[in-house]
This record gives sequence, structure tokens and C-alpha cells, in this order.
Amino acid sequence: MRTSNVNWSRELRGAIEHKLAADDRKNAVGELDSILLSVKPGFDSTHAIRESRRHD
Repeated sequence: MRTSNVNWSRELRGAIEHKLAADDRKNAVGELDSILLSVKPGFDSTHAIRESRRHD
């Protein structure tokens, strides 16, 4: 490792950041899936948005 011209701390930091970002995306997908599963069939998002804007 010492004979190569690789900045190992930078390489490791990049790999760790990449893994953390992938885990964040995976968690976000799981949260979105649970939200989508909780939406009842026939839910009208347009109506809900208009109602929320009307009450602001």
C-alpha cells in the first residue's frame, strides 16, 4: 500500500460516503413504500392538495 500513489484515506472516505448514501436511499424507499401502502384506494390527491391550500 505504501508503494502505490493512492490516497487511501480519500479512497476509504469516498467508499464510506457512497455506502452511507446508498443506505439513505434504501431507507427512503422503505419509508415511501410504507406511506404508499397506507394510502387508501380511491384517495384523491388533487382534492387533498386543494383543501390544504384553501386552509393556509
